[in-house]
Amino acid sequence: MLAPQENYESEVLFAQRLDMVLDKADRIFSGEEGHGRFLDLHRHYFTFCRLSKLRKLGLIRSDDYLSWLQNFDKFNVIPLYIKQTSQYVDYVTQLFHYLQDFIQRAKPLLDFTELSGHIEEMFDGEWDQRSLYGWEVAIAKIYGEEPAHNGEINDEARARNDFYCKACKKKFSNQNVFDFHLKGKRHTKASAALATIPVVDGANDLDSSERPGPSKAYSQS
Repeated sequence: MLAPQENYESEVLFAQRLDMVLDKADRIFSGEEGHGRFLDLHRHYFTFCRLSKLRKLGLIRSDDYLSWLQNFDKFNVIPLYIKQTSQYVDYVTQLFHYLQDFIQRAKPLLDFTELSGHIEEMFDGEWDQRSLYGWEVAIAKIYGEEPAHNGEINDEARARNDFYCKACKKKFSNQNVFDFHLKGKRHTKASAALATIPVVDGANDLDSSERPGPSKAYSQS
């Protein structure tokens, strides 16, 4: 056991190092970020408020900061002609850089390069399959194709793809992208919602013998 004097010196040393860590954390994060527990998006909210054309459409509630926080990530409802404006591009770019920087500051041990690679791979896969959420019609127009009704691809056609998620009505380009999708919160929520729908004469689901292999994984997740 430590002698009283040694114990006191150890406690003093610990307190000094703790103060150093907290002081460094104060410099890394703003007061609103609470040492990495909260986002501070006030500056981006004010930038959004200057997008007068977008605010007039009323697609994203922005009466105050809190209402905007609950809706700012609904990028799919924003018209393409707004997305192509330089003001909107600047707004989204600044928002992206802040979120990227915050994650790296709040989770310094996270392999951000690997995470970015997964996200880009998922994005590329959904773009190639014309199934990027909210962009189905726009992508079809970009490639000069005729979009399906309301931008949706027929369920039966999608189900023929091995990497098809029935809950989210999306198909993916390869196993890695599909597996990463199955771990996401959006899929978990969609899968839970699908499970609550009663099956009527097999109309709401594929027969188990007809389901492609990887799609069985989501039903077990």
